[in-house]
Amino acid sequence: MELGQSLSKNNNKDENDYRLIIYVFVITWLYFLHFNNFYMFHSFIEIFSAVICFGIFMFSLNTYKFSKNDFFAFLGYGYLFVGMLDILHAFSYESMGIFPGASADMVVRFWVAARLFEAATLLMSSLFLYNKISHEKLNMVQIIYFTAFVFSVLDIMYFNFLPDSWDNGKTEFKLVMEYFITTVLIISLFHFFKARKSIDSNLFFYLELSMVLKIISEILISLYSFNTDIMFSLGHIIKVVSFFLMYKGIVENGLQRPYEKLIHNLDMEENYRKHIEDAILKNEKCYDLIIDRSGDGIVIHKNNKIIYANSTFALNVGAGEISSIMGRNIWDFIHDDKTEMTKDHFMNIENNHLNFPFEEIKLLNIQGVEVGAECSFNYIMYRGEPAVMTIFRGFSSQERIISLKNDIAEGEKKLEQSNEYNTLMTEFFTNISHELKTPLNIILGTIQLLEMPVKEKLPDSCEYRKSRYLRIMKQNTFRLIRLINNLIDISKYDSKYLKLDMHNHDIVKIAEDISVSVSENFKSKGVKIIFDTDTEEKVMAVDEDKLERILLNLLSNAVKFTNNGGEIMVNVEDHEDFVRISVKDTGIGIPKDKLDAIFDRFCQVDRSLTRNREGSGIGLSLVKTLVEMHGGKIMVNSTVGEGSEFIFDLPVIVLDEKQVSDAIFYDSKIDKINIEFSDIYSLEY
Repeated sequence: MELGQSLSKNNNKDENDYRLIIYVFVITWLYFLHFNNFYMFHSFIEIFSAVICFGIFMFSLNTYKFSKNDFFAFLGYGYLFVGMLDILHAFSYESMGIFPGASADMVVRFWVAARLFEAATLLMSSLFLYNKISHEKLNMVQIIYFTAFVFSVLDIMYFNFLPDSWDNGKTEFKLVMEYFITTVLIISLFHFFKARKSIDSNLFFYLELSMVLKIISEILISLYSFNTDIMFSLGHIIKVVSFFLMYKGIVENGLQRPYEKLIHNLDMEENYRKHIEDAILKNEKCYDLIIDRSGDGIVIHKNNKIIYANSTFALNVGAGEISSIMGRNIWDFIHDDKTEMTKDHFMNIENNHLNFPFEEIKLLNIQGVEVGAECSFNYIMYRGEPAVMTIFRGFSSQERIISLKNDIAEGEKKLEQSNEYNTLMTEFFTNISHELKTPLNIILGTIQLLEMPVKEKLPDSCEYRKSRYLRIMKQNTFRLIRLINNLIDISKYDSKYLKLDMHNHDIVKIAEDISVSVSENFKSKGVKIIFDTDTEEKVMAVDEDKLERILLNLLSNAVKFTNNGGEIMVNVEDHEDFVRISVKDTGIGIPKDKLDAIFDRFCQVDRSLTRNREGSGIGLSLVKTLVEMHGGKIMVNSTVGEGSEFIFDLPVIVLDEKQVSDAIFYDSKIDKINIEFSDIYSLEY
């Protein structure tokens, strides 16, 4: 471990030394370039600064919907105009011949305008660190910024309302503006220092150092007389360094820090998970000890196979060792005249999570001899999986029954402790799901940032690989978000926290909009979607978000198992008291022996379908839950080789609302489609 840390430190030191050499080389090159080719020197510096400005703008634009940070939002918006003014300043030299009527005064005035906008942006952004601003006020400030930008450009190029900034030398107006800009930067520096505790320490360091260099740059440039002065050269080089530091603080630090924080949080959560697992293991051993010493015979079986039996049961059926009955069929120990009745009990227990009280039954021991007993059947979760626990009693005398009551009381106490640990474990996994979702959204924002076009055209092969890799990253991000959303909803439902947000909607329009929106996704697989309805409008109370989840999940399953050239039909029928919606495909179908279990949690029809038919097995279970929460029911008809039809009925309930909500598709709903279809790798994104 120490050797690895030492090597890591040496690598970091070598990397930092390498970077320092590059920085010194670039600064030295710029210094000598100023005296050999002024226009190249000046254009490089201004274009570099503008690229940094545009990068800050794109970063704030693509992260605002996740961070809701007004400071970054306004900073990025302001630097958009600073970057455009720097570009205009760089290309306004008369010798470049880009702008008609260009002059030295135009060059200097564009410089002054860019620095004014930059100083104002830093000052306003620093104020947002103290006060939360409403969206209306933020929009108003942005409108004022845009208006000021347009006025500045028009005045500099055409109207000349403001005084000249250059007339065979710097004018008094230009000097006053330089001093004013420097003063505003100093005030901004002070505001950022006061708010240092409310922002990231790395971000504070880079911004403060950047503003100090901006102030020095302004002072140096206010002292030059001609473009060839050393003050002019040093001022512009320091400007480059200040913009580079701002890039390090906002863009690079803003992208890297979330991942470092994520790794730190995951390490903490891993340690916490191990602590919980140790506690559960200790609790499980205690729980097994109590059951094993119980006076009743206790058997736990899944799919009719015995997976646990205590020593009391093994002793009374004549088994020398518990291992000799593990894995055997439970029906080997139940008399034939009770088999059918007991099988019915088991079916009800497993399907409906029921418990049955004690009743008389004829038990068979290893030799086939009948043993009179009473038994009860109970649905339980054993080692994270559903199972049936059968308790047999009546093996001993009345005195043992009295002793058993005491054992049960003690067992109930331990069971309460076990339930507390199980609740703690459930809360832990719910919390970690939420914690994972946030960094995933950050990763998605980063991917969207990388998807923005660059100015220099890359080779076609690079562009293709870049696009392909981005699609894979984006699709897998959507797939993880889908899994986490489903796990959160299941956890909420089990904890009775999953609620419906019911409003009156046109259910026909919702179904039609969903069908139309996914049609483009289906085209890439050669699957045609057809929508039909027997009514043009049906207003009823539903949870629009949950209904969209139901439809998208069913459509995702349909296209997943439908081959090229197939069809998927979505039909809406009005039955007055209820509305029936069906999703029918011409796919591979579902075997009859799997139809009863298709809506069970984690059920997958064919586990070998792993390439283009990925899935967690919880989607249809969640669909059934959401339909039943609406008071409806869902069913499936399927024939192998011909296709499947999922049908769900929703009762018609109309709330006392004045206005019917419109189901309009926004970007977030398009993301829903991508999320629900993320495990179908044959679709194009």
